Amino acid sequence: MRPMISTRFKFPWTLFRDALGGKSVVDTRYMNLKSVADAEDTIKYYGYDWNSQSDRVLLADYFQKALQFIQSTFIDPYPEELKIPREILETQDLRHVLYWTHARSKNRELHLWACAAMKVVHTILHLENDFLFDYFPEARKQVFQRFHGHVYIDENNRIYLGKDRDSFIPLYFFEVKREKDWSSKLIKLLHKPENTATRIFDHIGVRIVTESVVDLLLAFNYLLNSKIFIFANITPSRSRNSLLNIHAAQKSVNQILRKYKNGVYDQEGLLQALDEIPRDDLLFKHTRSKDNPFSRQGYRSIQFTCRHLVRFPNPTYLQLMDLRQHMFVERVPVHTIEELDVIMAAIKREIRFFFPFEIQLMDRESFIQNQEGFGSHAEYKKSQLKAARKRVLGKILDQSRYGYESSLET
Repeated sequence: MRPMISTRFKFPWTLFRDALGGKSVVDTRYMNLKSVADAEDTIKYYGYDWNSQSDRVLLADYFQKALQFIQSTFIDPYPEELKIPREILETQDLRHVLYWTHARSKNRELHLWACAAMKVVHTILHLENDFLFDYFPEARKQVFQRFHGHVYIDENNRIYLGKDRDSFIPLYFFEVKREKDWSSKLIKLLHKPENTATRIFDHIGVRIVTESVVDLLLAFNYLLNSKIFIFANITPSRSRNSLLNIHAAQKSVNQILRKYKNGVYDQEGLLQALDEIPRDDLLFKHTRSKDNPFSRQGYRSIQFTCRHLVRFPNPTYLQLMDLRQHMFVERVPVHTIEELDVIMAAIKREIRFFFPFEIQLMDRESFIQNQEGFGSHAEYKKSQLKAARKRVLGKILDQSRYGYESSLET
């Protein structure tokens, strides 16, 4: 009896700490799997049926994509002589790879590579199974319709924000962000603590670059007043401001407005005074990156994520309506049409869901600085890739120097 009681109280302390400490499965050291059968149960409750041929084929495809991604993205471009073990490359049974993520199931090398492969498989599964992105083209079209008629380009290719020529806000640059490719999305998810597709908020976005910081304030106010974004639909946790010191800006602008009210400035003098506010008086003295450890050092911008309610007729419902009309014309028996009506009654006529889109604002000088040095997009992507590689390969990178002979951690 004593050994049985002892086994009962042998807890997976590492998994307890990780699960309750906010860690992702991508960051844990091993999975608590006791056998291949246990691995099959894990696959089942994850959402796939190993007894289904189609599910097995799908999982095998995702597994091969994961291995190809690791090889092309984390191995080939780097000098370390890393090699995915043949046993993993040639396995036809994903249950075994999943079981090998248990630290005691196989040798050290196989365990580490199985963990790396399954981290990427897990992330691919979330990336490929987000139903919202089945409707991405429709969401993109509707989001950008919000900006329709609000961006004007004159005969000299100068860009303005607004509808009234008398109050146009001059822009230095206006950009619609391109959709990320599959590999970029995967890298982005692999370096995030919550590596699920719903955590990518910038699939759709615009970058607005004004000529001055004061114009940036005008641009934000215009976007708000014209309802291009609704304040109630901002995602609070996604708001970032590493550019504008709101308190200092409010103080400077209000001082000038008081002088205008007291007759010190006429309308022309007011505009000139606002334009001549020293730029440094309106900015943060230092950029802040504590919200995102991978953010670009020195990168200055205002960015926030809004949500657009995407609405459009359900294509399935429309197809059934066409079918019903065809059945009516062809004089199909009434009871058959009534059966179709029962089916249609259970289907939503309209698809509705909130989809995020990002707005990024900066002034001309910040935009130019952001394109250079440590603030550049290339540097950011390089840091992001390095972090994702370290997170996936982990101890493989360390063990490549010393071999795989060190003892396993308990």
